[in-house]
Amino acid sequence: MKRILLGLIIIFSFSLAFYIKLDKNIDVNNELYFSVPTYKNPVYVPDGASVINIADPTIIKYNGEYYLYGTSDIPGFNVFHSRDLVNWEYKGVAYSGPPSNGIFEGVWNIDWFWAPAIHYENGKFYLYYSAGDPSKGAESRNIGVAISDNPLGPFRDYENNPIVTDINSIDGFVFVDEDGEKYFYYNQVGGGFNGIAVRHMKDPFSFDTEETRVISISEPWEEVINEGPVILKKNGKYYLMYSGGNYADKSYAVGYATADKPISNLGMADNLTWKKYEKNPIMKTNESAISPGHNDITFAPNNVCYYIVYHTKRYEETGPQRQLAIDRLYFNYDKLFTYGPTADNRPIPEKPDFQDWFDGKEEKVKEPWRIIKGEFLIKENELISNSNDGFIVNDKVNSNSYVYEVNMKINSYNKNSKAGFVSSYLDENNNVAVTLDPYNKKIILKYVYQGKEKIIEKKLKDNFKEDTYHQYLLYKNGNLIKLYIDKVLYFTERININNGNIGLFFEKTDVTYDGIAYTTYFEDNFDNDTGLFSDLKILNGELLIEKGKEKIVNEDLTNYEMGFDFRYEENKKHKFFVSYIDNKNYIGVSVKDDNIIIEKAINGRIYNKRFRVKDLFKEKLNLREYHSLRVVKINEVLGLYLDGVEICKIDWNISKSHIGINSLDSIVYLDNFYILKLNF
Repeated sequence: MKRILLGLIIIFSFSLAFYIKLDKNIDVNNELYFSVPTYKNPVYVPDGASVINIADPTIIKYNGEYYLYGTSDIPGFNVFHSRDLVNWEYKGVAYSGPPSNGIFEGVWNIDWFWAPAIHYENGKFYLYYSAGDPSKGAESRNIGVAISDNPLGPFRDYENNPIVTDINSIDGFVFVDEDGEKYFYYNQVGGGFNGIAVRHMKDPFSFDTEETRVISISEPWEEVINEGPVILKKNGKYYLMYSGGNYADKSYAVGYATADKPISNLGMADNLTWKKYEKNPIMKTNESAISPGHNDITFAPNNVCYYIVYHTKRYEETGPQRQLAIDRLYFNYDKLFTYGPTADNRPIPEKPDFQDWFDGKEEKVKEPWRIIKGEFLIKENELISNSNDGFIVNDKVNSNSYVYEVNMKINSYNKNSKAGFVSSYLDENNNVAVTLDPYNKKIILKYVYQGKEKIIEKKLKDNFKEDTYHQYLLYKNGNLIKLYIDKVLYFTERININNGNIGLFFEKTDVTYDGIAYTTYFEDNFDNDTGLFSDLKILNGELLIEKGKEKIVNEDLTNYEMGFDFRYEENKKHKFFVSYIDNKNYIGVSVKDDNIIIEKAINGRIYNKRFRVKDLFKEKLNLREYHSLRVVKINEVLGLYLDGVEICKIDWNISKSHIGINSLDSIVYLDNFYILKLNF
């Protein structure tokens, strides 16, 4: 009997110890935090000159650096500078308003300097702004533009201002589509219309269409106005973010609408093109901040992550005092999502793997750049050519999928001149080269694989000026590459080269480079075959994962963000491997009926943790519709998020792993898959 009792005690003790070990190993703990640098809203300038007095912010990323403008208490606009979106420096007054001699006869812009919008094109910075004459009432408010060769100013008024003279028109915004067409969105209150309109731009100063209705007040939360339009495009869909309510009280908030085209031919009768999101507003007053709104959108330094730049109120009482805030903007399938407005510690905006502003007065180029031919020189914070021909490579970066940013201008040239950059560079027989031919006004894409060349040429836009800076963004997703110049798409091609370095080159020309950035990043919306999922079925822009299929992406991942949208045709057993070493060591996620199941395997032992969907979302999810899973792995912590809602954080102290999926007996569709290397 004693032996039996002793045996039971031993078994019970072992079971208890095993249970405790299991609980310790899975370590689901939302109090865990990512050990990265952080910032907190509102954003300040450290030297005491504060961005706290700024409203209606507008921002531009130029040569890898940020310039920000906004409404304040001066008759004009201040300008601020940053390299990381968090640490700002006051750089003075970019634009001063009416004449200082006090003679205002015939002057349209006496006061009400509101809502600037910055746009860059061919070496010129255009600052669109709202202003008017208070003695003539609100109907005098119009939109004008000021021009400068420098983002710091000084900006000078266009001689034929204002360019928009519709009654009480404010809050202009320029959107450049990927075909190069430009559209001007603005708010109008008057003439029987209260909402946002758009016109097609003929040039930076004029339009070749009449105003076309976009949206107008239709929801209770919007109260008296739809204003502050800003446009972005993602996967062929256009998103209009706008603000509604009263900026001076807690009703001010941000919503959005979507469309399949930027403008219609229906004029002011258009009530069909743009559809407002049914769950607007997506950002409003909460316990963290008051009256968030009038935002702009920019990329993080890594050229991947979207950020909204907006203002909040300083005080609860009615009044105009506002301050700057920034927050990450996400896509949950085709829906916009943000955690903003926030006031807690947030990870700083994501950095690229490599970035170079070529800081220095006059010195030789530094590692990790390696000169192959010719001479390069850093001079006055730019990289310049210092010989007849030159070629330089960067040995630090080497990945199969990436975003590569180059800012370049050609100062002088002849018929034999060329300049550009290379990527996926293994050697002279295996690489991708983008070449600007200034004499013939062409952009050339040359792809060399095992010594065999493929050359594609395209004419540049008619107004392209080679002696001013242009931004080149090269995206490589598996075997698919895309090249954008100043937001305009020039090439979509397939290549077979894996990995390789980046570089810069010139031939018989005087060229200048600045703001080089490189980020390891892969995305696939399954409209084109990137090669990564070629062993699975792609149907109608979706990835179909049939029963019994397993796919492991064999890229070594350390600190990363991964995400995708998923829906089920049949929802039974399956695993999304969000961190996978082998079939005995992994973290898997599945969404089944009313449960989110986290499975952690360590040396073959499996531990489970279930979360009730209703506890997280207060409603049942329709799993035949798309939902978004996002994973963040930084050092020893892995975080899981479903439709933006944090499921949990897990202690997962491994150095490198992969990601993948095993459909088992489910049928799963995926869309908008991405992997991002995280750098802070």
